[in-house]
Amino acid sequence: MKDINVGIVTDTHSNGYDTKIVEALKKHNLEAITYLGDTPSNMNAHPQEHFNEIAKALQNFDEIGVPIFWIPGNYEDFQAYKVAFQELDDKLNWVYDCSENNSVEFEGHNFVFVPGAKKYTRGFHVNNQIKTGNYKTQEGILIYNFNPNDLKQIVQNPDKTIVFAHNPCKIEGDNSIDLAVHANYPGEPQPVVGPYAHQLIKSKQATPIKSHEGNEDLTKILKEIGIQKFFSGDIHEAASIVDINGNPIKEGQYSKQLFANPGPAKEGDYGIVNLKNDGTASMTRYNITGNKRNYLSELLN
Repeated sequence: MKDINVGIVTDTHSNGYDTKIVEALKKHNLEAITYLGDTPSNMNAHPQEHFNEIAKALQNFDEIGVPIFWIPGNYEDFQAYKVAFQELDDKLNWVYDCSENNSVEFEGHNFVFVPGAKKYTRGFHVNNQIKTGNYKTQEGILIYNFNPNDLKQIVQNPDKTIVFAHNPCKIEGDNSIDLAVHANYPGEPQPVVGPYAHQLIKSKQATPIKSHEGNEDLTKILKEIGIQKFFSGDIHEAASIVDINGNPIKEGQYSKQLFANPGPAKEGDYGIVNLKNDGTASMTRYNITGNKRNYLSELLN
């Protein structure tokens, strides 16, 4: 096992920052990159639009010239995602689909991938009540499910394993990788979630509600098998670095345990993780504008 630098990108949502992030990543001395999902700009768009956005992103990131391990998030249409990889098979030299190839040995480290999310998902699901595999809904729509219990068989050496997921595990704490901010909007029986909620809060039309939205089943299994390093995206405002109990870890600080969200590439964020051969790791957050934002603070203050 050797020291390596790994770039982490998640939640681009085809927001126009891809090219600038690609150029920024080229300037780092990286052995690999992991892309943790949510390429489409609109979760409910037609599959053709998803295909177009995914295909464009794959080709953009392939230009970096280092291995890129790619998984879908909760936005991706299953068929659009799969067809994009199939049609670009001869054109992609560096990007690898890890949506079903859940374990990769790389430079002495074991990279394990968990695609999709537990809820609010278009085509890739994380559910411990269903076997891992491809399914067809009653409406004839193809989907994929990953059962997190499979990690018990996939992970052979927890000390050398790094889990990369779109969906965060549930971690308590005031500044954690699964801490979402919803909106209490007058007249709405349920809190408003997602980007619209943030618009309402910022315009002072609604009050913020903090909520831990991570996958409890995933947390339980990670603790059971002794995973020490976990990286995810999904919740844009939850850009942070903590341990599994929610205690903060400073950027660049080496730690045996590291659970982190680099922030949304939609806003220009990405992360660089240094994995050392002594089992410690650190992460530094970057933003292509030079402004590393505290999204939780922006919404809550």
